Amino acid sequence: MQKILVATDNSEAAGNAVDYAVELANQFGSLLTLVSALDEPYSSGAGSLVSLKEHMRDEAREVMERVVERIQPKLINGARVEVRTIDGDPDVVLPRIALAKDYELIVMGTKGSSTAKEFFTGSVANATLEKSTVPLLIIPQAAQYVPPKRILLAADDKPIRPELVEPLVQLAEAFGSEVIVFHEANEEGKSTYDENLENYLMSVPYRFQISIGDGSVAAGIGRAMESQKANLLTMVFRNHGFFAKLLNRSTVSDFVFTSDAPLLVLPDQA
Repeated sequence: MQKILVATDNSEAAGNAVDYAVELANQFGSLLTLVSALDEPYSSGAGSLVSLKEHMRDEAREVMERVVERIQPKLINGARVEVRTIDGDPDVVLPRIALAKDYELIVMGTKGSSTAKEFFTGSVANATLEKSTVPLLIIPQAAQYVPPKRILLAADDKPIRPELVEPLVQLAEAFGSEVIVFHEANEEGKSTYDENLENYLMSVPYRFQISIGDGSVAAGIGRAMESQKANLLTMVFRNHGFFAKLLNRSTVSDFVFTSDAPLLVLPDQA
C-alpha cells in the first residue's frame, strides 16, 4: 500500500481521517497525498468567479499547509506527504484521480463542517463509494485512531476474487490483526459464503462467525462488531446488477452514516 489519497478540509472528521491515514502510511512507508476538492462557486460574473475560485484555492492551501505542519513530525519509516487542490465534486474527482494515478486507498471522513467548501460529509462518502474502483476507508467523526487488531469482514453469498480482499490482507499482516469473517446463514441454517475465503486469508489469523439471519443485515453486523470488539469493519460493495446494487446500498450505506468504527469498503466492479 504505497500510495494513499486523503480527502481533507478544515473539519474534525477530516482531521481524524488524516490521523488514521498517517498511521497507515507509517506502517507501509507510503506516499500520503492530501487533497482538497473545490466545488464550483456561484457567481454572476466571469471575473468575480475566477477571483472567488483563486480565493478558495488559496484558503484550501493554507488549511493543508497547517495539516502538513502538524503531521510531518509524525511520519516515519519512509512515509512522506504532498498536497493537491482539485476542482469539482469530490465524489467524482477523487475516484478518477485515485484510479489514474494508481492510488491503492482513498481515506475520507463521514461528517464535515457546514460551510460551502467543506463538504466531506457522510453523503459525499456514500456517493464516492458508488463511483470508486479503489478501496475506500471511511473514518467516522467520533472515531479516534486505534490499531485495527480485530477486523470484521462481512461476507455475503457471492463469489469473492482474491485481489478483492488483498487490501484487507495487507492491513492484517501489517498490524498483526485477526480477521473475523461474519456471515449470516440462510433460513435453513446453511452457510453460503465463498469457501475460497479460507485460502485467501491463510497468511493471517482468521476465524468464522456464522449467524442465523433474524432481521436487518446491518443490525446483525453491528451486533457482531460489538460482541467481537472489532475496531475495523470491512464490507464488499457490489455496484452491478439491480438487486445486488439495491441490497448493497441498503447495507453498506447504513454503515457510512451510522457506524462508530472505521469502514473499509472493497469495491467489486467485475
